[in-house]
Amino acid sequence: MNGRAMDVRTSTSRRHRRAQRLMLGCAVLGSLCYETGAAAQEPNHLVLQVGEPEGFDNLTDTQVMLVDVYFGGVRRGETQVRATPGTVNLIDAASAVSLLPGVKDSAVVTAALASGDLSTNAHLACRKSSDPAACGRLSPEVAGVIFDRERFRLDVFVNPRLLAVDEQIGHSYLPVPDGTLAVVNAFGGVISGETAGGTYYNLQDSLIAGFGDKRLRADLTYANDLGFGAERLALEWDRPDLRFSGGALWAPGSEIAGRAKLIGLGVESQIDTQLDRDQLLGSPLVVFLDRRARVDLIRDGRVMTSAIYEAGNQQVDTSGLPDGAYEIVLRIDEPGRPAREERRFFSKNRRVPSVGRTDFYAFGGLRIDDFGSGSLEPSQNPYFQGGISRRLSEHWAVGGSVEASDFGASGEFGATLVTSFALVHGAAIADLDGGYGGLLQIASAGSTRLNFNFDLRHIEANDSAAPLNGSFGSAFAGSYTQAGGIVSYNLAGLRLLGTFHYRDSAGQEASYSIGPAFEWDVLRTGPLTFTLRGDLTATERGEAGFAGISLRLLGKRGSVTALGGGRSSNMPDDTLGQGAVGALAAAWSPQLVGGELALGVGYDHQPEQDTTVLSGDFRHRLGSLAGDLSRTDGPDSAVTQYAVGVQTTLTAGGGTIEVAGRTSSESMVVAQVKGARPGDSFDVVVNEQVTGRIEGSRVFTLALPAYRAYDVRIRPTGVRLLSYDSSARKISLYPGTVARLEWVASPIVIKFGRLVDPRGAPLGHVTISGKGIWSETDEDGNFQFEAPDDAELRVTLRDGSTFDLPLALTAPRNGIARLGAVECCTRNEKMLGSLDTTRLPHNGEAR
Repeated sequence: MNGRAMDVRTSTSRRHRRAQRLMLGCAVLGSLCYETGAAAQEPNHLVLQVGEPEGFDNLTDTQVMLVDVYFGGVRRGETQVRATPGTVNLIDAASAVSLLPGVKDSAVVTAALASGDLSTNAHLACRKSSDPAACGRLSPEVAGVIFDRERFRLDVFVNPRLLAVDEQIGHSYLPVPDGTLAVVNAFGGVISGETAGGTYYNLQDSLIAGFGDKRLRADLTYANDLGFGAERLALEWDRPDLRFSGGALWAPGSEIAGRAKLIGLGVESQIDTQLDRDQLLGSPLVVFLDRRARVDLIRDGRVMTSAIYEAGNQQVDTSGLPDGAYEIVLRIDEPGRPAREERRFFSKNRRVPSVGRTDFYAFGGLRIDDFGSGSLEPSQNPYFQGGISRRLSEHWAVGGSVEASDFGASGEFGATLVTSFALVHGAAIADLDGGYGGLLQIASAGSTRLNFNFDLRHIEANDSAAPLNGSFGSAFAGSYTQAGGIVSYNLAGLRLLGTFHYRDSAGQEASYSIGPAFEWDVLRTGPLTFTLRGDLTATERGEAGFAGISLRLLGKRGSVTALGGGRSSNMPDDTLGQGAVGALAAAWSPQLVGGELALGVGYDHQPEQDTTVLSGDFRHRLGSLAGDLSRTDGPDSAVTQYAVGVQTTLTAGGGTIEVAGRTSSESMVVAQVKGARPGDSFDVVVNEQVTGRIEGSRVFTLALPAYRAYDVRIRPTGVRLLSYDSSARKISLYPGTVARLEWVASPIVIKFGRLVDPRGAPLGHVTISGKGIWSETDEDGNFQFEAPDDAELRVTLRDGSTFDLPLALTAPRNGIARLGAVECCTRNEKMLGSLDTTRLPHNGEAR
């Protein structure tokens, strides 16, 4: 909305309200003066005659107005209307429809809105006293409006069948960031030990140096018992649909044999840089919104993603959902209305290509046999691995891979079945030395309360042959059979769990464990939860079990948990024994020196052992520091254990070096508002969600996931008037990207003055305008407006001629600048086309 429109609307709205107050006041006074009959004939009695004041009759006539057009709760632009108290007519309906996103048939919608006088539906406009479940809603056959005359607001509604699905991201690729070098370096260290043993420390450094779509990755470690090590030191280059790699890296490996480390080259399919990758991975989720709303995506009671979407048919972002096939809940929270929920079934699997897609990979080089030491020294053994997978249909996918070295070669083939109940995957592997194996995995789709995951595999290794990638040799200690699984069932406050594991290795005794467990919240009242708990474990060495109760009390910043029960065991090497057990734990999370501190203390009693635990975790914008201390007292000894860890991230890019604190993100945003004063504050809004706050002109760092496109803007949260750029900055982030974003803000000052010509005569009833500014002088040339000091102003005389208006930079008092007489409109100041910025004031003097 321009400054003139705002000023005109404000003036008209104030006039309308004054008229309403005046007429209401007159009516009240008239009712008090009830002696309007005979008493009115007496000379000492005052007679009030109530009527419409002169000059206010046009408020009930047809008026032409410039109004804001809203669609889905978002302002889309402006349009002119003719309005009466009960009807509204769009003067240019086609122009108004062009402001609405996602309209499939503009001609039909335009015809409906241009059909004549439309009902204002003013009773549906949302006010403080309105019913939030009813206001702001309209379900037209084609299109309709709700017109709020008091606020100059026109909300347009379109039938959903006439709106296209808005796929928030199109079938294209992320823009490549500029080639400026940037570094994201995450550093962490831990020191741990115990009184009965030694001390261990480990330093880890993960560095990504990015330049556009290329990057260097270095994952380095140093430990006191292993020395220096490198997990990865490689270059990566993202191209459309492909990723090239080179250096010391890991080949994907097979599902049975594991991965291999090598120095070499690799190429593989990738969809990370595709803007529609989430639609390629998962089934689409489309929801209709009749206004702008937040949509939470919920699985098993946990919010997985949350985003704000525009009105219409919207495709929900599924990037934050885990792989699998399961039921989800869409919780739709529209402002001022009760939240509603919709249930959907969803499937997604990164291991399985999307329908109709073929993925491949190929890696080759010299193997690195580090055996966990972190060595980068290559062997003399060449190595190659390649694979391909194809999605045949919605339910079936197949794939295969081969590995080869101077030791031999192996191949693997697998197939995956995707159903609404479960995901079933099977694979077989064999090598040229006679080794073979198989794998069967079954995972629930999550569409019911029953969840399960089973894994069964068997390897027959030729122990006399040299191992290929450790597949049939030392890495698995020869032939083996292994099975494992977990089953859970949730019903209201009851949670049932079952686990099992079995392994039979050549030359070793078979081992197994199986154990059911349950938790039942028998009472939930306010912050208090009362739970029954129990578990039983059976192994080849014996059985052990526990039964008891727990109480949990939750507060705003803390919690207390108590546990009591009994334990039994007949395992010969079980040091905990059997008898009564109990535990008490408390947690507290206060704010401290700009960070958040989490403190915990606990005491655990077992029949043969008592343990006391202290823990702390301090998270700050500069990093995090965590520590744990425990003391265990047994029948024969006491042991104290400790661990302290620190983690932080440094970023360099955009001409600055900043501390980003603890983060697992591989890309960063560095934001700053130049010109902001101490006390000014701004929300950082990323894709229409507030994600942080900038204080004054301080630099603010924000970690965001890579391979995403973002719209970033700011909005002031303080009480001072500010001039700032409200437009969004569009950025795309790759691993290693550090995007620097800057805005400029300046204070807005109330300016008073008197406009005169070179002879000193007042310039009355002329317009002063600029970006977001519109004012008019009175007959004596006096003016008042709000503007920053660097505003470019123009004066428009009544004959249509325009002139620059440079103003002196006068120090304001309490936000008000008194300019006095301002001379204007000499012939050499006349504007030609646009403002001459060289004519702005210098050194506090008007020119």
